[in-house]
Amino acid sequence: EHAVIKRMLVVVRGGSAWTKLDRVIEDVNALTYGSNANRSKTPQHEFHKRGYEDLLKSLYGKDRALHDYLVVLKETGARPEEVHKGIELRPLQGKDAVKVSIIGAKKRKGSKGAKEARYRADAGSDRTFIIVSSDLRGLAERHNGYFKPQSTKDALRVRFNRKKKDVPLTESLKLSTFRHLFKEVFAKQYGEDRLAEMMGHQSNRTQKEYGNSKIVL
Repeated sequence: EHAVIKRMLVVVRGGSAWTKLDRVIEDVNALTYGSNANRSKTPQHEFHKRGYEDLLKSLYGKDRALHDYLVVLKETGARPEEVHKGIELRPLQGKDAVKVSIIGAKKRKGSKGAKEARYRADAGSDRTFIIVSSDLRGLAERHNGYFKPQSTKDALRVRFNRKKKDVPLTESLKLSTFRHLFKEVFAKQYGEDRLAEMMGHQSNRTQKEYGNSKIVL
């Protein structure tokens, strides 16, 4: 709403009302900043380890495809678009080590303005890194080193949203939450530049724009 108001003010700007409109624009800018600041205090993503583990257990014998999809999202931090391109998961020597190779992809949003420019400039980079995870190692071995969902993104999302209604502590869980979780976990282990590489960001500024996450392990 604030952006619409600002565009309207710019159109009518001029004449004797110039100074007054400048002050109004400043006020709207302040409102926008305050709105973003207040929103950032509220967790945009919630992850409860117990809820996630219970969800995986409920899926293991009933919907193995969705089970494996969630494991890959959580353990690799890949975007859903990248998972559907196919991810190479090569087991390595050493306990639970897996070499992950991802082809960069990113859903395009918006059509105008700075936001669209940011998506064009940070469209998702190819990357390779090593993850130590028993869950991912087992999955990599079962899928012969390569994972690509057979179901569409929409089909998996519908099944995910339906299933989580039956599992406590997963009500606020989103598919995008796993990528935010990956960022929160590895931010403590790696520098900003390395984390940007692992997440497929062409700039370390991108992950700084991520919203707050509530993580209960």
